[in-house]
Amino acid sequence: MAEGEDIQPLVCDNGTGMVKAGFAGDDASRAVFPSIVGRPRHTGVMVGMEHPVLLTEAPLNPKANSEKMTQIMFETFNTPAMYVAIQAVLSLYASGRTTGIVLDSGDGVSHTVPIYEGYALPHAILRLDLAGTRSLHIALDFEQELETSKTSSSIEKSYELRDGQCDVDIRKDLYGNIVLSGGTTMFPGIADRMSEEITALAPSSVKIKVVAPPERKYSVWIGGSILVSQSTFQQMWIAKAEYDESDPSIVYRKCF
Repeated sequence: MAEGEDIQPLVCDNGTGMVKAGFAGDDASRAVFPSIVGRPRHTGVMVGMEHPVLLTEAPLNPKANSEKMTQIMFETFNTPAMYVAIQAVLSLYASGRTTGIVLDSGDGVSHTVPIYEGYALPHAILRLDLAGTRSLHIALDFEQELETSKTSSSIEKSYELRDGQCDVDIRKDLYGNIVLSGGTTMFPGIADRMSEEITALAPSSVKIKVVAPPERKYSVWIGGSILVSQSTFQQMWIAKAEYDESDPSIVYRKCF
């Protein structure tokens, strides 16, 4: 981006169920709409001022996907600059932290992402295809199933977690900074329930803190807005000129 330009960057959080988009520096996204395929409004012609764009992506997104997204942004939409950030990292930023573990549960998938000093730890990330409507069970006869649950484990489901994957030296920091993010974490009482169950499993000497910001449904977008608004971020953009001199793999050299 040219020096002296004062053009507000766009922040776009592409979720499974909803897209949240708006300008960096705003307290909330200006547009929230379902993740569906649309159609051009101006027959492929860019109307209005061009803006740099921050895009979000899920943890462990295949390299080919990130590179294709970068290629589309520069070659199809001709964005002047772009950056790609992991959704869970942005959620952590929104809570005012750079170290912690994020449970990001959206409409279609959940991730637990340990983050240390702003960097996700890929080897310890867990993806769970359980979120949104997939996490619900609709009882045909509530009273009967309530009684059944007291005497039988037939309706229980087990999920294998990656226990012990994080370095011993940072576990104390992670236990004390467990951050909830995404629409599926909006259930009342979920923070208290998690705190109680994690406390029962964790070492007695460790302090457990589960953070559930009231605006966590939009934490990813808010974190993106905060990140891009920092003066130090300006040197992190992938500029169009840099892309032209390289190839789509530049997204990995500059963003991850």
